[in-house]
Amino acid sequence: LERRLDAYAGQWSDAWRGTCETERTVGRSGELELQRECLVERRRELEVFISALVEVGPDSGVRIERSLAAAEALPAIASCRDFARSGGDVTATPEQRERTTELAAGLSEARTLGLLGDPAAGLARARLVEAEARELDQPRTLTRALLQVADLQREARELDAAAEALREAYATAERSGEDWLRAEAALNLFGLIGFDLNQPAEARVWGQVADALIERIGNPDDLRGRWWMHDGGLHVRESEFEAAERSLSQALQVLERSFGPNAPELDGVLSRLGTVARERGDLQRAFDFHQRTFDRVHAAYGPDHPDVAKAWAILGTDAYFQGNYEDALGYTEEALRILAACYGEDSPAYAMRLNNYAATLERLGRLDEAEAIHRKLLASNTARYGADDVRVSTSLENLGLVLLSANRFEEAAQMYERSLTLRIAAYGLDHTSTATTQSNLGYARLRLGDYTRARELFDQAYATWLAKLGPDHQDLALVHGNYGELDLAEGKLISAREHCEKAIALIEAALGPDSGELGYPL
Repeated sequence: LERRLDAYAGQWSDAWRGTCETERTVGRSGELELQRECLVERRRELEVFISALVEVGPDSGVRIERSLAAAEALPAIASCRDFARSGGDVTATPEQRERTTELAAGLSEARTLGLLGDPAAGLARARLVEAEARELDQPRTLTRALLQVADLQREARELDAAAEALREAYATAERSGEDWLRAEAALNLFGLIGFDLNQPAEARVWGQVADALIERIGNPDDLRGRWWMHDGGLHVRESEFEAAERSLSQALQVLERSFGPNAPELDGVLSRLGTVARERGDLQRAFDFHQRTFDRVHAAYGPDHPDVAKAWAILGTDAYFQGNYEDALGYTEEALRILAACYGEDSPAYAMRLNNYAATLERLGRLDEAEAIHRKLLASNTARYGADDVRVSTSLENLGLVLLSANRFEEAAQMYERSLTLRIAAYGLDHTSTATTQSNLGYARLRLGDYTRARELFDQAYATWLAKLGPDHQDLALVHGNYGELDLAEGKLISAREHCEKAIALIEAALGPDSGELGYPL
């Protein structure tokens, strides 16, 4: 941390000295004044960071642990040399510039508070700056405040509120002709709506807008790399994994060129590459990507940072798909511990990981605990998003799995019917999430003796998975196992054996010959 802050202060001194030398050589200019204004803003941001870091309080230890993450997020000194990017009004009075600098320091404080472990205080501070910028009619500062508000809301998984703030940020930048801020807002909307909210139609529009703006301002590597990352994330959500890997590999190349191989800017790309590897059945490669991210954030930020919670949760998901349920439970418990301290147990961020925890309990046979958690999550998600929002389907799916395990097949079928309606409306029929629901509902109908409906659903799920994942993906083991049980129930013994053998071969290839997942087809 000391080296990072010393280097930052040295960069600032060099840049300030450069403005003095330029003034002596070519005289004063409006652009030079704006560069100095930007540097004054950077100095104030550093002062705010240090003040927040050394402030004595009950959370001082947590702030120290997270200080490197906050230091890494300090705005680059070099950006002040880019007049178009740093922006500013050359006609502003000294008093107006001073007020703008004060508001910028407030945004820096908001960002720093969030990174140091007090996101609620950070959001409150950003909201104050937003209100003052509205009152003073400062559209540039208002746009920056809205971007910061959205960033803090996204970290807390308040996704709809974050999207609303970003749309206003874009509109404000549009009215004031701020291309760099328009690009930032459009880019963030591309990622938020495409990956987090999983709304591909609107996300594509924002992706096109961001693409054009980034090209117009000169294709800076940091923005272009993030564009490729969000494009890859959108392909992930649409189950287009080959296209996703191409885009994410391009993002990794561009961002590594800009920031280096160990920069925090790579974390999102590595996480998504791991997701693609997992979805394509390469579980070890997925784990390797995610372990690389975990090692970096844990070493940089300490054991109690929200980014570390995210990394724990992702490793938990990897362990779950590998059939290592005890490990998955332990990883997810670590994530929940951190998220409870940062955001509270009633936050969307906590609920998201609690869902994974309950799913793991189901696999371990702790059905009563799992059912209680899933019913609570279903009620809270329905109240938060509405009964017709596709985000409710995750709770319906997981509750259905618990009910299947408890041999309560009629109740499970009801959950899956509701989920299927939501997923078809949101994703269409040829999406892997829809196929998952069709497979689950088909199994419930099979156990209820409705063989015709079960086969229809299995056929639909198999066709989608085959087209999206290929014939050798681990997920196809599930549908082959289901076909085997259905054929057995209908007396089609040769076909049943063929499907079970295919399921066994796929599971052994993915998880090894000793996997517990082999029990069902065997």
